[in-house]
Amino acid sequence: MGMYRREKLRKLLQTYTFGDPPKCWMGEDMSAAQIIAQLQAALRKLEEAEHHIGSAGKAASEARHLAAGALEGSSGQLVAQLDQLIQTLGQVSQMPAKTKEQVHMTITRTQALGN
Repeated sequence: MGMYRREKLRKLLQTYTFGDPPKCWMGEDMSAAQIIAQLQAALRKLEEAEHHIGSAGKAASEARHLAAGALEGSSGQLVAQLDQLIQTLGQVSQMPAKTKEQVHMTITRTQALGN
């Protein structure tokens, strides 16, 4: 990869990684294809995270239902905490999709710079 392309790729990666990219990404031995392969591995990890967040949300909902049923309405503070947890997990569940979108954009731009 030429010096100009490497510097352009470094600037692109700084934009999407919020700082300097890992040194191994910019080494002479690291090709655009290798960078793309690592980004694709990151996508798989994000998909795993989505699954885990979804499972956590379902488990929290089940815990809320069980707690509310067991305490028959007198569990206001506990149910409120579980409701807050469910709401927070709902907000967090949107983050992997947004992040995956950024990774896809970075892959596309890396492919363009690598060609």
